[in-house]
Amino acid sequence: GPLSALQTTLLLLFAILAATASWKFVEQPILAQRAPRRITFAWGASAMMVTAGVAGAIFLSDGAPQRFSPQALQLFAAKDDHNQQRARCHSNEWMTIDYKDNCVFGAPGVEPVAAVWGDSAGAELVVALGEAAAERRQAVMQITSSGCPPSIDYQLQDQRLCISHNRRTLEHLAQDARIRTVVLAANFSRYPWQDQPRFRAGLTRSVETLTAAGKRVVLTQPPPNPWFAAPSALGLVAHRGGDLETIGISRKQYDMENREAISFLDDLARRTGAMVFRPADALCTLTFCPAFEAGTGVLYFNGNHISVTGARVAISRFPFSAFPPPGKSELTGLKGTDGE
Repeated sequence: GPLSALQTTLLLLFAILAATASWKFVEQPILAQRAPRRITFAWGASAMMVTAGVAGAIFLSDGAPQRFSPQALQLFAAKDDHNQQRARCHSNEWMTIDYKDNCVFGAPGVEPVAAVWGDSAGAELVVALGEAAAERRQAVMQITSSGCPPSIDYQLQDQRLCISHNRRTLEHLAQDARIRTVVLAANFSRYPWQDQPRFRAGLTRSVETLTAAGKRVVLTQPPPNPWFAAPSALGLVAHRGGDLETIGISRKQYDMENREAISFLDDLARRTGAMVFRPADALCTLTFCPAFEAGTGVLYFNGNHISVTGARVAISRFPFSAFPPPGKSELTGLKGTDGE
């Protein structure tokens, strides 16, 4: 958490005292001495070689993982618990995927009945939804792009392809008779407060266009963001014998950070007839949003994205009534890929 004024003052005083002592009792006595250049270079070269050797050994051993317990290593590994198809199925600011090439998750050999359209907040969600859809003999299309929310005519300053990508995506979704349901997902805190009016206006246009085209729209409320690297933090806590289930953020903090986004999405749903998906209802209790759940695992793979494990927990509250009835998908000759 943030330091108090007293803690900050004490740390600054300690830093000043330590620096003064180092200058007086270490630096000055050494600088006052004189040694032959040959000896100076010999000691310096030896110190550099020893340092490089230790650093090299740590690097080659992948960070000397043996110094941690098996439980800590397992928790650290949760940093890789993301959509394993990201490199192939997730667009970014340099490259966008054509609509016809979008990945499909779920039952193999069936046309998608739904699509997850969003920024990176949807990349893990689509994996969990695909698994649930497979049980219904259905499939879900992934349309996600880093830093590119499903907001028409809006993009961040460092984006160049987002506006054109979203325009094409909305046009294709509106005309794609296979897609009956569109799940919209965006990490609201990713976008500057001064951009929020344009961002929300563009999102509203997307919802209105999809609704007018006869699609069922599901608005995803922001999941909690722990704002720290959950796998690393949990691994270190486990290594020190701490209680993993105390690591996370308060529900009060989540509610405060996302109050305006939640209010906007609820109002948009009332005005357009969209449905609302509330991940926090599954990821949080009434008072706390943990980063780890006993018997389940780590719920976030970094500081602001749920893991696939977290997405599986979240969709326990997903409104599957927005999907067509199970078994209504028609078989096709499409070939699925691993995990799809």
